[in-house]
Amino acid sequence: MIAEFDSLAQWDTLERAASPSAAIAELTGMLRIALALSGRVLITESMLLDGWYFLRLGPHGVTAQLGLAPTALPLTVTGIGEDLRSSLARKRQDPHFIWQSLARPSGYASMHALGGKWEPWVAATESGTMDYERVGENVREFRLEDERIQPGLQHPASVDLLQRVSKVASRSSYVRIMAEERTALGSLDDPEENSARSEDLATLHEEWSRNYSQHIARWNRANWIKLSGDASAAGEQGNSESIVLRIPSNFADTMKECTAGAFALALSTLGTAQAALRDDPTTARLRGVAFSSLAVLTAPNRQSVKIAGYLRLTLALFAIVTAIPGFAVDFFGLSGPWLAFAAVALATMPWSDVKILCSLLKVEQHMDVVFFRGV
Repeated sequence: MIAEFDSLAQWDTLERAASPSAAIAELTGMLRIALALSGRVLITESMLLDGWYFLRLGPHGVTAQLGLAPTALPLTVTGIGEDLRSSLARKRQDPHFIWQSLARPSGYASMHALGGKWEPWVAATESGTMDYERVGENVREFRLEDERIQPGLQHPASVDLLQRVSKVASRSSYVRIMAEERTALGSLDDPEENSARSEDLATLHEEWSRNYSQHIARWNRANWIKLSGDASAAGEQGNSESIVLRIPSNFADTMKECTAGAFALALSTLGTAQAALRDDPTTARLRGVAFSSLAVLTAPNRQSVKIAGYLRLTLALFAIVTAIPGFAVDFFGLSGPWLAFAAVALATMPWSDVKILCSLLKVEQHMDVVFFRGV
């Protein structure tokens, strides 16, 4: 599961991005990274049915972004109903569920407009294009770590808010409570109080969102990753079920920028590296996945291969000529045999291996990936 694919997070990404196409590129990059690491991504019914990315693209749009055939989506959706259609019906009948797709300014005008976006996804599960799994009851009670969070809050009212949301395991209920709190903040006259409570609100939102993602992961018996934000600031370092891994930033950038076909080709080569990462999630194995992907995505093009071939051929001919008996040549004090030896050494040096070794030894910028074990 991907934390950034929570339904609220998808809409937040859209509203933060410069354009819808930029938001699609950002979320597609995250989806590609997750697929490169695991080979399959699990999403909940709410992520799918109320998430901007999936509603905007539809099944065919998502597979096009991944360079895959439209008949094989590497996604598994989970829900509480017998199938996705019954899960959708139950969600539509829930008077407490807040549809972000309707509540957001950039959302849809009516439930009728949404219906046309849902049907392709429902049909995808019914045709077998995408897997659907039914989940049971929650495996553990949802609860924030009040004792750890409370000392970091600045205002007494924030402590009361912590108590209100501490055991709220419903995303809709949480959104409703936080909306009431933001309305209350807007009516405050004291700038200092407003600032303190706004900072506390941001802290509580980060804590609740992180714990909610972990709760959903346990519920669905799936592992969970977080690809953006400062992992240490969010408190993951102190969570025994979370591991903070480091991944090269150029891998994340390449996943976002490469063509769909190139990504699909890289994905097809990662089975062994993915299995090793699942067995033992470490930074070294995660970097192994990144290296295997980049080895395919950054393969030399036709022009560079031609140039390298011509250079090696030139050096080989030079070595042959300078080694001819009786051929007198002197270059920087080196006689013919020494020049022939130098040319042979340059022509046979495994420059591609040297380049790879240098790249592995180079200290690169990295990004944190929080890996949470939900199984």
